[in-house]
Amino acid sequence: MTSARPLARPVDNTQFDDDGIDLGALFAALWRKKWIVLACMLLGALLANVMVSRQTPLYTAQSSLMLDPRTVRVMAQESVVSDPDLNDGLMESAVAVLMSNLLLEEVIDSLEPELLAPLDPANAPEAAPGPIDALRGAIGGLLDRVRSQPEAGAETEAAAAPPANALSPEEQRRRHLVGEIRRSTRIWRSGDSYVIKISVETISPEIAARLANQIAAQYIARSLRDRGETMRAATTWLGQRAEDLRRQLEQAETRVEEARAAQLSGDGISLEAITQQQMQLNTQLAMAQADTATALGRHNEIARVIERDGIDAAAELVSSPFVLTLRQDLSQLRRQDSDLSSLYGPEHPERQRIAAQIELIDRDMRREIGAIVAGLNNDLAVARARESALRDSLAALEDRQASVSQASIELRQLEREADSARRTYEDALARFNETRTVEQFQSPDARLVERAVVPGGPSAPRPKLMTVFGGVVGFSIGLVLAFLAVFMRRGFGLPREVERATGVRVLAALPRGRWRGCDRMLEALARSPHQVFADRIRQLRAVLNGPRGERPPRSVLFTSPLAGDGKTCTALAFAFLEAKAGRRVLLLDLDMRRSPLRRALELAGGDDLPAYLQGRCSLDAAIRSLPDQGFDLLTTLTPAPLPGGELTPGAVRALLEELGRRYDRVVIDAPPLLSGSESLICCGEAEAVLLALRHRATTAGQLRDALQRLRDMQIEPAGLVMTMTDLREEGVRHAAEYSYVHGA
Repeated sequence: MTSARPLARPVDNTQFDDDGIDLGALFAALWRKKWIVLACMLLGALLANVMVSRQTPLYTAQSSLMLDPRTVRVMAQESVVSDPDLNDGLMESAVAVLMSNLLLEEVIDSLEPELLAPLDPANAPEAAPGPIDALRGAIGGLLDRVRSQPEAGAETEAAAAPPANALSPEEQRRRHLVGEIRRSTRIWRSGDSYVIKISVETISPEIAARLANQIAAQYIARSLRDRGETMRAATTWLGQRAEDLRRQLEQAETRVEEARAAQLSGDGISLEAITQQQMQLNTQLAMAQADTATALGRHNEIARVIERDGIDAAAELVSSPFVLTLRQDLSQLRRQDSDLSSLYGPEHPERQRIAAQIELIDRDMRREIGAIVAGLNNDLAVARARESALRDSLAALEDRQASVSQASIELRQLEREADSARRTYEDALARFNETRTVEQFQSPDARLVERAVVPGGPSAPRPKLMTVFGGVVGFSIGLVLAFLAVFMRRGFGLPREVERATGVRVLAALPRGRWRGCDRMLEALARSPHQVFADRIRQLRAVLNGPRGERPPRSVLFTSPLAGDGKTCTALAFAFLEAKAGRRVLLLDLDMRRSPLRRALELAGGDDLPAYLQGRCSLDAAIRSLPDQGFDLLTTLTPAPLPGGELTPGAVRALLEELGRRYDRVVIDAPPLLSGSESLICCGEAEAVLLALRHRATTAGQLRDALQRLRDMQIEPAGLVMTMTDLREEGVRHAAEYSYVHGA
């Protein structure tokens, strides 16, 4: 016999990259754990239902308030109590006021004591103390005794300290009711609106509805009362202020009149009269200055023309009718003289007469122009004299005004004070009248938009909802447990996981059967020879037989890392199907320490393998023929140690050579590799070594240790056989049983 050799090529791990998470396989694994999920879901629903059934039903009533920024204004002026500018801070403040103890105490006072009796903790029935309550009481008593022991020097202080004032029963009741109502009430703002929701949950539907409505009503009444008190206080203050300002105004006006009378009696004239006279004099002075300027200009113009062109030239500037007539006569005479000068000489009487008339007219004109110039000089002097007189009068009046103005400074100051007092008094009086009017039209900052009604059914606990919630929680816990059960399973689940971890091919994955023991397995194979388990054994046989033309191994050894990995049943099934294929098969049981085949095949005592190895019987006597299974068996019927203490390679080699001459296939059931040393001796003499590992049981460390022991002996296994696998976990359609029955 030759040493063991690998029949399958080692796996190249680089060709089998991880495809990621197989969702189908994951769901299939979770489906196999459905009973965990279902049990947790039912348990959660049951616990939730039991807990809900033990709770006292609660009823919820809800009312709604709206803080209304829209107000009716009867006055155009700014109001004394400003309307609220609604913002987030004001809304939160309103919620805090609704939960304040002052408001809740007013609610308690407005309701009948009999209505609130169920909420009073003093009226609650005393429950029988349980073990937890007894333990809590014992711990509390122990702590009280520890606290009651005074320290050094503290006893005198405790004796000197006055006793604390105990609350009256009514105050204790109000305090307990306020705390109970706070625990039962929930107040919140509805979204971004101006609406505030008030929800009250109590053991009585009537109490819940009354409390919800009463809290809203008390808030509205309190806001209206606060505004009314503020308005009354403002009206009272404004009335007193207006009366004070009236007295101040009367005093200021009295001082003004007294100052004005004193000024008139001292100066004889008022500053207003002086100012009026000053305005008149300024007007007259302006007119006089204009007349003087006009006269001076006319006089200077005529004087300049006379000085430059003579008095005759000045006649053209004079607008006197007499001068105009003289100029016309002079012009006519000069025209006549001009006409006569062409006929007569200067000595002609007619021309001399005309010359005498011209001289006479010229003399009259000069005399008239001189008189006119003298009149202009006179007018200029009069204008200048009038202007000077007006200037003197105005200067005297200004001097008098300065003296009177110095005396009226105090009067003007008193007048300004009186005017200021008058305006202040008028404003205060107008505000007082407005406030007194607005006081009659006060409205609250909020209004009720939804009234609480008596609930028709309990709001909590909700048996159906809580049962469903418990079921959902249980389902979630069960799902988590199922996930943990799937992901925390030890060992390998799929052949590719084994190949990826070890680099050795898995030649067959044998599914778990519904039988108990190897004898039941043989019966199942005989009854159903084409089941999946049998087909997987046949696939293993085909792989071991190798390609056409290559000699198949005559001895096939099955071993495993540890006991219980299914190597014995695998070897037994392999031998059974080899025999069914028409081969001469011997099943050699080398697990002499603990052989399960004797019990599985119900063999009686007699010669066995140890007897043959010890030379006490022949090989034919030690071999048992099993006609029902179709193969022969060489096993240990009575476990006993060999004389040398263990198998020797020479004995195993000689035995296999002898059996190889008699049988077509020798199937060896060897001991586990990690439990003893005999398996390594057997593996070294077999032509093909198959290492069995159990699905979800054999760990990676155990498998690597077993492979390392083989490789330490320079033994390379032909492959791995995965036992007791789960077809559902494999998730392949070709794992279904294939039958030859027509129509199946």
